[in-house]
Amino acid sequence: MRDDDVRFINACFNVVYEESGDVEFLKYCSDPSVGKNLLRQFVANKNLNKEKSDQHIKNIKVKAQHAVLALSELEWLEENDRACYVVWEELTKGSYYRYPLHPVLFPSSQSPISYATTYRSLGLKLNPSSSKERYNEIVKYFDSVELNLGWRLSLISHLKNICEKILNRRRPFSWLDRENEEQCRWAYDYVRKTDFTFTISKPEVSTFWSSSIEEMYLAIYFAYDTWQSSEEAKKLFEINFNKAWQQKKYRDNLKGKKACNLVLREDVKNMLDELAKVKGVKLNQLVEQLIEKEYKSI
Repeated sequence: MRDDDVRFINACFNVVYEESGDVEFLKYCSDPSVGKNLLRQFVANKNLNKEKSDQHIKNIKVKAQHAVLALSELEWLEENDRACYVVWEELTKGSYYRYPLHPVLFPSSQSPISYATTYRSLGLKLNPSSSKERYNEIVKYFDSVELNLGWRLSLISHLKNICEKILNRRRPFSWLDRENEEQCRWAYDYVRKTDFTFTISKPEVSTFWSSSIEEMYLAIYFAYDTWQSSEEAKKLFEINFNKAWQQKKYRDNLKGKKACNLVLREDVKNMLDELAKVKGVKLNQLVEQLIEKEYKSI
């Protein structure tokens, strides 16, 4: 990996932080040139001769090269927007045990408990506006957190298990089309409406700022995916949500229409049914056609 690669520079920062505890290196560096200058200054401050300085820099680079996380470990997030949203949210809210402890398994009483640097402390984005931005922030987190590669792989495995449990369920809201603006806006507003009952009957999206139709769609699924509720409550919400959409469609279809109750002789009704069948239309459509035709003739 090249010296001017931002991911490599951050791996070097992690090595230096582990070596010195210097909080100057406990942050995400987005500018490789700034990062390289900080690293050079760190080594220069040790007042070593040139040979030892060069060797020290070489040692940092070797350790960093072995510590860089392969992006193939995260490619499953690039392929699934819902998983990417869940993992990003887990990282923003999670607190993880430091190495040599497992990131999430509760340590034994003999082990001193300390925590890894949090997502927020690393100065990463708290409001990414797209799946691509969320993925980039996840990569930055794993490049910046000052724990070894094995620890990071354990955390990725933990996060993958969370996502698999969610995504292996039957996909809800099969009617919801991520490219249908009307549907997504209506669904987002439906879920966002405040629930004034004493029981939480639907997931919460009011904390999410969704700047696009795509983000509204993902926010709905994320709120549902991470909703801490019983399976029965989730199933009931699905039923009510789907029913509300069907009712909206039905009301929309009635706009500009009025009910008209007619009593017809049985033989005339049979003729009407047969005509509708032959023409391949519904009864109300056939009646409208006959009336319009007769109206135009007079």
